[in-house]
Amino acid sequence: MGRAICRLDPEHDATPDLLEATVFVDPMHRRRGLGSALLDHLLQLARGERRARVTSWTTSRAPAGDAFARANGARAVSHGHINSLHVDRVDRALLEQWVTEGPQRAPGYELLAWDGPVPDEHLVGFADLYNVMNDAPLDDLVMTDYSVTPEQLREWEHHAAATSAQTSTVVARAPDGTLAGFHAVSWAPSQPTVSNVADTGVRPEHRGHALGKWLKAVMTLRTLDERPSVKEIRTGNADSNDAMLGINHAMGYRPIFSSTTWELTVD
Repeated sequence: MGRAICRLDPEHDATPDLLEATVFVDPMHRRRGLGSALLDHLLQLARGERRARVTSWTTSRAPAGDAFARANGARAVSHGHINSLHVDRVDRALLEQWVTEGPQRAPGYELLAWDGPVPDEHLVGFADLYNVMNDAPLDDLVMTDYSVTPEQLREWEHHAAATSAQTSTVVARAPDGTLAGFHAVSWAPSQPTVSNVADTGVRPEHRGHALGKWLKAVMTLRTLDERPSVKEIRTGNADSNDAMLGINHAMGYRPIFSSTTWELTVD
């Protein structure tokens, strides 16, 4: 009828005062106090773990979530949308143009690509590159920058493999050998018609060369050519992420539902 889930990872906890959690109640069983009971368990856990804040999310597909959050004193700290690109609406000529322009706008850069785990020879460099995701807009949500380790990446890959998720990654390498940016997507046999964007990021010192366009165009064309079952590509973006939204809008992504991140103080 319902469930509450949270993640505790003491070894890699950059924001120890925050408990990230989710609460779900089946629509057929709402308005019976189940959500409040589940939330109470989360708050007890948060107090026991000395967490001062709990954060969760809601979507416009379930408006009852917003009402529940407000009723319990939570405040909205970030707003975003899930954006969708239907493959039958892709402007292939535009993406091929971005691929052609890539080496011209970023002379000396090259692209690397792999499916599945990060190759051993790139593991240390990619773990360092992944930390660029600290630049993703959080709006009013306060979190400490994290530092991803190679061991942590391997742990994530292990968990992804357990769910049968298949990840593909394309990376831009600068002339000096530095990994400058990346774009990753995931696909699962359980949902064969949808490919989900996992992450996209470019180091600040390598921006201005249209690497984001190049990376996303290459991956999208690969999806079209190699995943015939995929009918839709989805990505989540904060409404304040103007740079990424500009690329996505040009590619044809359109919002399908909104998402809100909420914060509740434990006291």
